[in-house]
Amino acid sequence: MKSIEHYMELTAGIKCESEGEAEEISVSEIADILYCTPRNAKLILAKLEGLQWIAWKRGRGRGNKSEIRFLKEPCELLLETAKNDTKEGKIDRARHLLEAYQHSCPDALPSYKEWLERVFGFQTESEGSKQKDVLRLMTAMEPEHFKRLDPCRIYLRSESHVVKQVCDTLIRFNEKEGGFMPHLAHHWECGADQKTWTFYLRKGIYFHDGTTLTAEDVKYSFERFMLDDENKCKWLAEDIGNVAVRDEYSFDICLKAKNSLFLHHLCDERLSILNRHQNDGLLIGTGPFRLVRRDDRILALEAHERYFQGRAFLDRIELWYMDGNFSLVDYGFYMEKEEQSRVFDEWHEERNVQYISVNANKSGPLKHKAFRKALRQIISPSHMVSELAGQRTAPAGGFLNRDLPPESGDDDIGKLLMEGHYKGDPLRLYTFSEPDHREDASWIQKRCRRYGIALEVCYMKADELMKEEVIAKADLIHDSATFGRSEEMSWLHLLLTENSFLHVHMPGEWQRKSALMRDQLRFIDEHSKRISLLCEADRALAEEVYTIPLYQNNIRVKAGEAIQGIVLNEEGWIDFYGIWYKKEALL
Repeated sequence: MKSIEHYMELTAGIKCESEGEAEEISVSEIADILYCTPRNAKLILAKLEGLQWIAWKRGRGRGNKSEIRFLKEPCELLLETAKNDTKEGKIDRARHLLEAYQHSCPDALPSYKEWLERVFGFQTESEGSKQKDVLRLMTAMEPEHFKRLDPCRIYLRSESHVVKQVCDTLIRFNEKEGGFMPHLAHHWECGADQKTWTFYLRKGIYFHDGTTLTAEDVKYSFERFMLDDENKCKWLAEDIGNVAVRDEYSFDICLKAKNSLFLHHLCDERLSILNRHQNDGLLIGTGPFRLVRRDDRILALEAHERYFQGRAFLDRIELWYMDGNFSLVDYGFYMEKEEQSRVFDEWHEERNVQYISVNANKSGPLKHKAFRKALRQIISPSHMVSELAGQRTAPAGGFLNRDLPPESGDDDIGKLLMEGHYKGDPLRLYTFSEPDHREDASWIQKRCRRYGIALEVCYMKADELMKEEVIAKADLIHDSATFGRSEEMSWLHLLLTENSFLHVHMPGEWQRKSALMRDQLRFIDEHSKRISLLCEADRALAEEVYTIPLYQNNIRVKAGEAIQGIVLNEEGWIDFYGIWYKKEALL
């Protein structure tokens, strides 16, 4: 039991006639109330006295009782403790504590919910004589991710989103028109052989530490990317021979060979430009927000006052790490007390495909195509979407060819299992611990059990699951693949990134096919032809059942009428840069 629970039990067991009045009681009676030994009762009393929650006067002599006086109103202390737990990221503990004492403190839980609404979401807070617009969100991003925010080493969508707020790339992909837009570089050109690219930087771009961007920072950023031993995405820059600085604001990137996707590569946030003078552990970019805090509880961003594209509307953003499964604040934009007629409520199709990566490198039934086909039939994306529903919209037959049939109803599952030499050995399914992953994994486990397949589900933290040696141990991994912005790049991340589940699980033959396909893509200038080649690979993967695409998601965005500029990005997050808060008129 925690100190607050001991206090609540004592105040309930010792009925004081009036608040703050001393009550006579013996240590043995205290022990009976707390269901512990007299020795432990003394230790608990000493701790509560140290917290200044009680005053304890020991009785002197045999037969003389001690006196206890309670210094805190129990329900107020309960609420205060729940708030402190929440500030430390322990929201599940706070909620369970309030629910446990709901009968004796019925107003505590409603008060806690009101406090959450005041603290999280959009707030206008005073700082000295100024008012600041603050967005405070709960997040499942773990503290390790707060500390590891390095463009070279990101792999989660949430990490990518934060890096995009802090850093900028040389150019950006124009998704609507399919071309490229100037960003840090205002102009670029290439030689006739498409191997030497010259870029010209905008002048007057400031890093968050006040220094200005120069070509030397670009050179540093690319060299740092290529030399980082923990970088799993080195394929993004493996064609770069060297970066040659011409002058303060222009430089050449010399490629080893032509690459038609080179500009696509430069749009990837992993190739963000960093300050060459930054210390290890710091992230100093040029983006619309600067990183001002990252510790075990909070990641905080503040507006970059000299951002070259114009200052953000928000002044501060805080992401609070919360343990457990929570859905109290949907990205901080849902305001429960808003009238329904004044609430922005839209569903957006998420640009992800939920899928299962099948480890064809492990000995056992997954080596056999017949068993993999049986598994796809058993899991049945169509049945999954129909039965689980919720945010799941449409079953997917592929990553690019999403209209491919998700399963073939003509195949006899029993016959396939026999051909696949399945002998009852359990398979291991690894996945993340978020609620949607748990729901999917539990459903898949039940489906497999129905057909006599033993499936052990392991829920893992991202840092553990992304280790290549852990990926190699799994028979199956449940994940989602982002397909937005550039479909070619999304596909290449799946196939080439070293700790991509699909990359680790694919047999050697497909590893070689992926490398060959990447070489082919280098020399194909037309987007449609590149997509055609990737669609063929997508069909082949589906045919061999090295992956089982499941479904696409919808995301619901609810926000009060006052919240303006809501745009969902490819990571499934609200773009912080354009958000602003329309305050009501005073008159």
